[in-house]
Amino acid sequence: MKISLNWLRDFVDLPRGIDPATLAEQITLKIVEVEGFEREADAFEKMVVGEVVNIEKHPNADRLSVCKVEAGCSFLDSRFRGNDREGGVIEVVCGGKNLREGMLVAVALPGSKVKWHGEGELVELKEAEVRGVKSYGMICAGSEIGLDDLQARQPVVGEGPQILDISFTRAKPGTPLASALGKDDVIFEISNVSISNRPDLWSHIGFARELSVLLNKPLRLPKVSNEELRMKNKGELKVIIQARDLCPRYIGALVERVQTKATPAWMQQRLLAVGQRPINPLVDISNYVMLEMGQPVHIFDESRIRNHESGRVEIVVRRARKGEKMKTLDGVVRQLDDDMLVIADAEKPLAIAGVMGGEDSGVDEKTNSIIIECATFEPVSIRKTSATLGLETDAAQRFEKSLDPNLPGYAVARVLQLIKECGTAPAALSVKAVVDVHVPIRAPKPIVVPFDFIGRRLGAPVPQEKAKKILQGLGFIVRGTAKIWKVTPPSWRATRDISLPEDVVEEIGRHLDYNAIPDALPSFPVTPPVLERPQQLERAFKRFLAGAGFYEV
Repeated sequence: MKISLNWLRDFVDLPRGIDPATLAEQITLKIVEVEGFEREADAFEKMVVGEVVNIEKHPNADRLSVCKVEAGCSFLDSRFRGNDREGGVIEVVCGGKNLREGMLVAVALPGSKVKWHGEGELVELKEAEVRGVKSYGMICAGSEIGLDDLQARQPVVGEGPQILDISFTRAKPGTPLASALGKDDVIFEISNVSISNRPDLWSHIGFARELSVLLNKPLRLPKVSNEELRMKNKGELKVIIQARDLCPRYIGALVERVQTKATPAWMQQRLLAVGQRPINPLVDISNYVMLEMGQPVHIFDESRIRNHESGRVEIVVRRARKGEKMKTLDGVVRQLDDDMLVIADAEKPLAIAGVMGGEDSGVDEKTNSIIIECATFEPVSIRKTSATLGLETDAAQRFEKSLDPNLPGYAVARVLQLIKECGTAPAALSVKAVVDVHVPIRAPKPIVVPFDFIGRRLGAPVPQEKAKKILQGLGFIVRGTAKIWKVTPPSWRATRDISLPEDVVEEIGRHLDYNAIPDALPSFPVTPPVLERPQQLERAFKRFLAGAGFYEV
């Protein structure tokens, strides 16, 4: 799983000059294993923003142009400047058909690494002479510098090679490309194995909470309003759970007059940084909330599932029927069986619960009325369904870890907040109905922990206030006396993670730093234990048989 350093800064104040290598080491020692990290800016070394100031036809090649590009003198080698290139203007030979004067482009200077025509391995760019004209750099297409997704969202102008247009950045010529595009993040690759029992760490907020304790910084959580979730349902939306053993909680929200134009650049940037391809505003918002909070969210197009005879939307959470089929969002027709849970309307399945939605009920850029789904599913069922179908998704990975049953309400409120922030007419947005069907949610039980037990288990004395501060920072409630603590784990750790006094000790120990605990061999008596009567007889019988010439095999 990928975690963005810039995203974490939303929730905890990380020092600007923090060393990624040191932070990765601390996370590995005290939280979970970091497999590696990547500085986004490294891929754009020696690349700058350039402004095309003049375009002329190449004298010896019909399909090429000779461009004068203002690339900022402070970033250029002195040999590139002089005569007609004073002020940072360089000549570049380019075959892009969408070039225009005044356009801001990505300029790769000699020494940078690019993919020729977006293919093959990275090669180091050098000065070149193209058909008799010297070229002091390269005006890049998105595919040549790893920005295929950005290029794909731009219109094609004319026939032939297309150059990446970065005029939207309004950056000054000579600005490092990484800075202009916001590619200044550090992405940590987290070992999925090390967080298999930590559902809270499948999110940026979960990591931010740990870092707030690690760095002794306050934690900031998104402030959302639950007011709309308390509204009464007037019959527009009905949710029926027929398989409560597989779906203990289901929240559905009917929202009308949704007006979204395009996913904001900042959200696209964050999604791309952690490996999520932007699709459309509503899908991007649901993915954003999943990556932020760890709670998968699915959004249906209400117009595709409304029963026009009754005038309402009916959601049925049930087991699939034997032989039932559905086409998922990836365009594949899936054969279902009666061990799988589906989200359906009165007639057909709409989604494979916790795994993937259906193509026929998905949202697109034209959707203006939606059903937001946020649920808790039985983890073993999701795991089996995912394995049976060979369909491992980000949602399934999280649901099979036993998610916090209190999280769905918070996630729905966050989705509504982001739809308003990203919409073109937030005042027009109308939440028509919210339905929350669930079994009783059990509060986590306190764990009795004698305080001296902590020191004995860790092998070193533990400052009581320090231990208490660690637990409270991680969301635990600590009550009791100085000698006997009653520690209640937070709901996001109580599903399958924290249940024993030893679990509580581990939380304290890892944040105190195991390396600070003195090395000491365990003490144990060397006196041989007294043999029980059966053991004495067994050994005497073996000696007798050995003396009689028998061998033990």
